Amino acid sequence: MAIFKKVGMMLLATYVAGAFIALFLLSRWIFPRMVMYLKPVVAIIAGIILFVMLLLAHLYIHPQLDTAGFKLRGINFGASDADDAIDVAISELMHGRYPYYAKTFYDNPITPMPGTLLYALPFYALGCSALQNIFWLVVFYLLLCKYAADVRVATILVFSVVILSPNLVYHVMQGIDYLSNNIYVLAMLIMFTQTLRAGKPFWQPAIWAIGLGIALSSRLNYILLLPLVFFFVLYRKNLKAAFIYTTLIVLVFSGVTLPFFLYDPPNFSPLHTAGFLKTGEGEFPWHLILPAAGGGRAIVLGWRNRSAQLSTLLASCFLVESIVIVGGLVLVSVVKARLNLYYPHFGVLFMFFGIFAFGPRVFRSQSGTISPDSTRHMRTKKHHQEETLACIY
Repeated sequence: MAIFKKVGMMLLATYVAGAFIALFLLSRWIFPRMVMYLKPVVAIIAGIILFVMLLLAHLYIHPQLDTAGFKLRGINFGASDADDAIDVAISELMHGRYPYYAKTFYDNPITPMPGTLLYALPFYALGCSALQNIFWLVVFYLLLCKYAADVRVATILVFSVVILSPNLVYHVMQGIDYLSNNIYVLAMLIMFTQTLRAGKPFWQPAIWAIGLGIALSSRLNYILLLPLVFFFVLYRKNLKAAFIYTTLIVLVFSGVTLPFFLYDPPNFSPLHTAGFLKTGEGEFPWHLILPAAGGGRAIVLGWRNRSAQLSTLLASCFLVESIVIVGGLVLVSVVKARLNLYYPHFGVLFMFFGIFAFGPRVFRSQSGTISPDSTRHMRTKKHHQEETLACIY
C-alpha cells in the first residue's frame, strides 16, 4: 500500500500478475521437486541464514526508516509510527500513566490494544519493540516445521512468503506489529488446540487459553475467532469443556482489556479504528455489518468443522478474518468508484492462518508431504477430499 499507491497502478498490476504467475509455477512444479531433493540439514541451514539476514537488515534499515522514511526511484515515502505507538504506550504505562492519552510523533492516537502492549513488553525491555516481528516469524517457522512434519516444506514456504510479499518485508523493516499480532494469535491457538486434542491435563490447555485470551486483546478483529474455538472444543471434547475454555479465554481478554477501557471509555483510542471504515476522505457507515458478517461466518464454519481438524480450523480463521478486510476493500472501492488501497496492507493481520492451513498441501500430491493434521500417518484420498471441501465451505 505505502509503495504502490505512490509509484502508480501500472506497477501494482504488474506485480499482482507476476506474483500470481510465479506462485502458480512455483507451487505446481518447482516447490514439490525442491522438497523431494532438498536435504533437511540444508533446509535448516537455509532457514537460519534467512532469519539472520532479516535480523541484520532490520537492525541496519529500521533505524533509518523509523522516523525519516525512505526514497525509492526519487519518490519520498514517509515513516511509520506503528512501533512508536507501542513504545510510547508502554513508556506511559511503566510510568504509571494511562497509555491511551499519549500520541505518536505523527500526533496519531494509540491503536494497539492492551494485549499488544503485554506481548511487546519483553522486546521493549530489550530496547526495540519492533524486534518482535523477527521473533514471531521464527516461531511461525518452528510451528510449521513441527506440524507440517517436514522442515523442507516449512523452509520453502517461509522463503516464498518473504520473497514474494513486499508488504511483509515492509512491515518487518518499519516495525509494524500486524504480523506479530497474527502469529502470536496463531501460535496460541495451535498450542491450545493441540494440547487439548492430545488429552493433556486441564492446566496445560488452560495455560495456552490464557495466552490466547491475551493475544485476542491485540486487535479487535480477532474476537471473531471465538465461535470457531468454541465449536472446535465442542467437537473435540464436549459441551462442558467448550464452555469452560471459551469462558476462560473471554475472562482473560476482559481482564486485560476492560480496566483500560473502563478507566476512560471516550479516550480508549483503539476503538477509533472500529467506529468507521476509513476511506481516506471520510466515514463509511458499515462498521457493524462487516464484523457481523464475519461473526456469522465464524459460527457457520465452526459448526461445520465436526472433524475438529487443525488445518480446517485455521482455514476457517483465514476466511472469517478476510471477510472484514476484503469486504472493506470492495465496499470502499465501490463507493469511491476507484480502487482504494487503504485496506490491502491489513492482510498481514490474517494471512498466516492461510499459509499454515493451505501451504503444506501444495506439496502433498508429488512429494508425499503430510499436512499439519497428519503427523502420524498419511490420510486416505477420500479423507483428504472431504477435508478440502470442508475448507472451501
